[in-house]
Amino acid sequence: MPYLARILIYPIKALDGVAVKQAKVTTGGALEHDREFAMLDDKNRFVNGKRNVKIHKLRAKFDASMIRVSIQEGEAEQVFHLHRERSQLETWLSEYFGLSVAAKLTQGLSR
Repeated sequence: MPYLARILIYPIKALDGVAVKQAKVTTGGALEHDREFAMLDDKNRFVNGKRNVKIHKLRAKFDASMIRVSIQEGEAEQVFHLHRERSQLETWLSEYFGLSVAAKLTQGLSR
């Protein structure tokens, strides 16, 4: 009999996922909070591993609306509230990637 061993959601598209015990399926068929945000450059293109290899060195941990990000080589974690401190997160990501990065809600974006 098929079973589901675990559920991963990815609050920010292209960053690490988080295991959850349960996930609500939205009316649109997606998992709630999965890919809720996406990183976009100044040309409104997704910042992802296909366009920027530096993304593979980022580690992200999520707890409710908080994100902890660090660079794989051991830099101290930076902690941001996804809603209240989004501009600070965008500044940190922009400095890391060396380009302007916006963390946008994906609602209404073409995924």
